[in-house]
Amino acid sequence: MRYVLACFIWFWSFGCGAASAENFATLAEAEAMMDRAAAFVQKNGVALAAQAFVETGGGFRDRDLYVSMSRVSDGVRLSHFDPRMIGRSIAASRDADGKPYGEMIRAIALADGAGRLDYRVANPVTGKPMQKTGLIRRVGEVILVVGAYR
Repeated sequence: MRYVLACFIWFWSFGCGAASAENFATLAEAEAMMDRAAAFVQKNGVALAAQAFVETGGGFRDRDLYVSMSRVSDGVRLSHFDPRMIGRSIAASRDADGKPYGEMIRAIALADGAGRLDYRVANPVTGKPMQKTGLIRRVGEVILVVGAYR
Protein backbone atom coordinates (compact mmCIF):
# COMPACT_ATOMS: atom_id res chain seq x y z
CA MET A 1 0.00 0.00 0.00
CA ARG A 2 2.83 2.39 0.88
CA TYR A 3 4.47 1.74 -2.51
CA VAL A 4 1.20 2.38 -4.34
CA LEU A 5 0.74 5.66 -2.48
CA ALA A 6 4.33 6.70 -3.27
CA CYS A 7 3.79 5.93 -6.96
CA PHE A 8 0.54 7.91 -6.98
CA ILE A 9 2.24 10.89 -5.36
CA TRP A 10 5.12 10.68 -7.85
CA PHE A 11 2.71 10.47 -10.79
CA TRP A 12 0.63 13.37 -9.52
CA SER A 13 3.72 15.49 -8.86
CA PHE A 14 5.56 14.77 -12.07
CA GLY A 15 3.44 12.67 -14.40
CA CYS A 16 0.63 15.09 -15.16
CA GLY A 17 0.94 17.10 -18.31
CA ALA A 18 2.63 16.58 -21.61
CA ALA A 19 6.39 16.25 -21.49
CA SER A 20 8.23 18.40 -23.98
CA ALA A 21 11.49 20.32 -23.99
CA GLU A 22 9.73 23.60 -23.25
CA ASN A 23 8.30 22.04 -20.07
CA PHE A 24 11.72 21.09 -18.72
CA ALA A 25 13.33 23.34 -16.14
CA THR A 26 16.40 25.31 -17.19
CA LEU A 27 19.80 25.38 -15.56
CA ALA A 28 19.07 28.96 -14.42
CA GLU A 29 15.89 27.72 -12.71
CA ALA A 30 17.90 24.91 -11.09
CA GLU A 31 20.43 27.46 -9.79
CA ALA A 32 17.60 29.58 -8.35
CA MET A 33 16.10 26.54 -6.63
CA MET A 34 19.53 25.58 -5.27
CA ASP A 35 19.92 29.05 -3.74
CA ARG A 36 16.46 28.84 -2.15
CA ALA A 37 17.10 25.30 -0.88
CA ALA A 38 20.47 26.22 0.65
CA ALA A 39 18.95 29.26 2.36
CA PHE A 40 16.06 27.12 3.64
CA VAL A 41 18.46 24.57 5.18
CA GLN A 42 20.51 27.33 6.83
CA LYS A 43 17.45 29.09 8.24
CA ASN A 44 15.24 26.12 9.20
CA GLY A 45 17.58 23.18 9.72
CA VAL A 46 17.95 19.80 8.08
CA ALA A 47 14.79 18.12 9.47
CA LEU A 48 12.40 20.83 8.28
CA ALA A 49 14.25 21.07 4.95
CA ALA A 50 13.94 17.33 4.34
CA GLN A 51 10.20 17.58 4.94
CA ALA A 52 9.76 20.63 2.70
CA PHE A 53 11.84 19.11 -0.10
CA VAL A 54 9.67 15.97 -0.34
CA GLU A 55 6.26 17.65 0.00
CA THR A 56 4.53 18.36 -3.29
CA GLY A 57 3.34 21.72 -1.94
CA GLY A 58 6.61 22.56 -0.19
CA GLY A 59 7.82 24.90 -2.93
CA PHE A 60 10.78 22.77 -3.97
CA ARG A 61 9.27 20.87 -6.90
CA ASP A 62 8.72 22.35 -10.32
CA ARG A 63 8.16 20.13 -13.34
CA ASP A 64 11.31 17.95 -13.46
CA LEU A 65 13.13 20.10 -10.89
CA TYR A 66 13.55 18.87 -7.30
CA VAL A 67 16.05 18.89 -4.43
CA SER A 68 17.95 15.79 -3.42
CA MET A 69 19.60 16.07 0.00
CA SER A 70 22.00 13.63 1.65
CA ARG A 71 24.18 13.60 4.75
CA VAL A 72 27.86 14.42 4.31
CA SER A 73 28.90 11.80 6.89
CA ASP A 74 27.52 8.71 5.17
CA GLY A 75 25.82 9.84 1.94
CA VAL A 76 22.36 8.67 3.05
CA ARG A 77 19.58 10.51 1.21
CA LEU A 78 17.24 12.56 3.35
CA SER A 79 15.10 13.82 0.46
CA HIS A 80 14.48 12.86 -3.16
CA PHE A 81 11.58 12.99 -5.61
CA ASP A 82 11.34 9.19 -5.44
CA PRO A 83 10.47 8.23 -1.84
CA ARG A 84 12.09 4.81 -2.35
CA MET A 85 15.48 6.54 -2.56
CA ILE A 86 15.21 8.16 0.89
CA GLY A 87 17.34 6.29 3.40
CA ARG A 88 19.64 4.87 0.72
CA SER A 89 23.23 5.97 0.24
CA ILE A 90 24.10 7.98 -2.85
CA ALA A 91 27.36 6.02 -3.02
CA ALA A 92 25.59 3.13 -4.76
CA SER A 93 23.96 5.37 -7.40
CA ARG A 94 25.00 4.75 -10.99
CA ASP A 95 23.62 6.47 -14.04
CA ALA A 96 22.16 4.87 -17.17
CA ASP A 97 25.71 4.38 -18.51
CA GLY A 98 27.08 2.86 -15.29
CA LYS A 99 28.84 6.05 -14.15
CA PRO A 100 29.09 6.12 -10.31
CA TYR A 101 27.60 9.61 -10.08
CA GLY A 102 26.66 9.31 -6.40
CA GLU A 103 30.28 8.81 -5.36
CA MET A 104 31.31 11.65 -7.66
CA ILE A 105 28.73 14.03 -6.18
CA ARG A 106 29.92 13.27 -2.66
CA ALA A 107 33.58 13.69 -3.68
CA ILE A 108 32.86 17.11 -5.23
CA ALA A 109 30.97 18.24 -2.12
CA LEU A 110 33.71 17.04 0.23
CA ALA A 111 36.62 18.45 -1.78
CA ASP A 112 35.24 21.70 -3.15
CA GLY A 113 31.99 22.41 -1.31
CA ALA A 114 30.21 23.04 -4.62
CA GLY A 115 30.35 22.10 -8.27
CA ARG A 116 28.60 20.52 -11.23
CA LEU A 117 28.37 17.05 -12.64
CA ASP A 118 26.87 15.73 -15.87
CA TYR A 119 25.28 12.29 -15.80
CA ARG A 120 22.37 10.42 -17.41
CA VAL A 121 19.37 9.45 -15.26
CA ALA A 122 15.63 9.04 -15.68
CA ASN A 123 13.76 12.31 -16.00
CA PRO A 124 10.89 12.29 -13.47
CA VAL A 125 8.49 13.72 -16.09
CA THR A 126 9.29 11.38 -18.98
CA GLY A 127 10.67 8.38 -17.09
CA LYS A 128 13.37 8.12 -19.77
CA PRO A 129 17.12 8.49 -19.23
CA MET A 130 18.29 11.98 -20.16
CA GLN A 131 21.45 13.97 -19.73
CA LYS A 132 21.34 15.97 -16.49
CA THR A 133 23.60 18.67 -15.13
CA GLY A 134 23.52 18.36 -11.36
CA LEU A 135 24.41 21.39 -9.28
CA ILE A 136 26.07 20.30 -6.05
CA ARG A 137 26.43 22.30 -2.85
CA ARG A 138 27.50 21.38 0.65
CA VAL A 139 25.49 23.21 3.30
CA GLY A 140 26.79 22.34 6.74
CA GLU A 141 26.42 18.60 7.18
CA VAL A 142 24.29 17.96 4.10
CA ILE A 143 24.83 17.81 0.36
CA LEU A 144 22.20 19.36 -1.90
CA VAL A 145 21.78 18.46 -5.56
CA VAL A 146 19.44 20.24 -7.94
CA GLY A 147 19.73 19.57 -11.64
CA ALA A 148 18.36 20.39 -15.05
CA TYR A 149 17.71 17.83 -17.76
CA ARG A 150 18.57 18.48 -21.39
